[in-house]
Amino acid sequence: MTHQLALNTKNWKIRTDTGFVSFGGVVQMGEKQLYKVTFDDGSNVEATATHFFFTADGREIAICELNVGIVLLGIENRTVVSIEQTTVEQTYDIYKSETNTFFANGLLSHNCEFISSDPLLIDTIVLANLSSEVSKYKPSGTAGEITFFKHPQAHATYLVGMDPATGSGSDFTTIVAFEFPSLEQVAEFRSNKTSSVLAYHMLKKLLQIFQRAESTVYFSVENNGVGEAIIALYEADENPPISAEFVSEAGKARKGMTTTGKSKMKGCLTFKEMVERHSIGIRSMQLIEEMKCFVRVAGSYSAKSGGTDDLVMATILVVRLVEELASFDQSAYDKLYAHAYENEAESQYDPTAEEPGFIMG
Repeated sequence: MTHQLALNTKNWKIRTDTGFVSFGGVVQMGEKQLYKVTFDDGSNVEATATHFFFTADGREIAICELNVGIVLLGIENRTVVSIEQTTVEQTYDIYKSETNTFFANGLLSHNCEFISSDPLLIDTIVLANLSSEVSKYKPSGTAGEITFFKHPQAHATYLVGMDPATGSGSDFTTIVAFEFPSLEQVAEFRSNKTSSVLAYHMLKKLLQIFQRAESTVYFSVENNGVGEAIIALYEADENPPISAEFVSEAGKARKGMTTTGKSKMKGCLTFKEMVERHSIGIRSMQLIEEMKCFVRVAGSYSAKSGGTDDLVMATILVVRLVEELASFDQSAYDKLYAHAYENEAESQYDPTAEEPGFIMG
């Protein structure tokens, strides 16, 4: 589903609980089932099952959770007397307003999908689509604290990125795994209370699971201070997973992946391009939530205040792994660059031009 945006070029305003405010436009959200809610004063409102209103006692409630007798907050409060399913219609939502709450048919409501005015790395409408798509995927299983979105396949190839943290309760140690060359996410680990030893144990456990499936794995670790400890544990391991190849950044003396301002920006922009042209299959809602607060800050990108970006950074490590593999693997090269040649060919093709050997007349 592609979201279409109609910009508010006439500077119209919407009414909110804090007064009239400006908004960026209206976004087409696709065809969805509507429900008609009728109230005690004879008025009604139609919305999707997941559109949220507010109750008179201060709760937030979706249409699908309403019952007869509930009082909804509005310019004038109204009591629900009936709820009925109606038709499937094209739906719309407000884009880039100063507040997510506004009055719809006199009732206080808010955007039913994520639409942000923050300077996000990933386009906000793309993220709205992703949220809808990823919500349909359920984990296929767990191995301890590792969540699997898809069972490991025999003789497959996987890319694993790890962004380690201290385990002190602030930043999170994260590990993500993607199938290659599809780049569909298959596994995830996230914890802010894991020591370096336990973090390496989790990494090794995941690699061993892929090994038992007789799969090939390329993996790397963010070489920050904690990362050096993880790498040291791997190098000292007398029984490391034999089917896993540790990848370090080409031309660097340090092992693993070192993130500089330049490499981070390059990785972020490649990640953005891959997400927005659907070349990477994200399956984690937690990763989506981090992407929703991954914003431009002082010439780079990071989580805005109060958010985290550890899963995002582990996924960007996977993107950098693809870049490393592209120097010798055609599938990785195509994943990164094939679309550029396709776009160039399309831009140069003129369907009205004469074909060689033919005369138009």
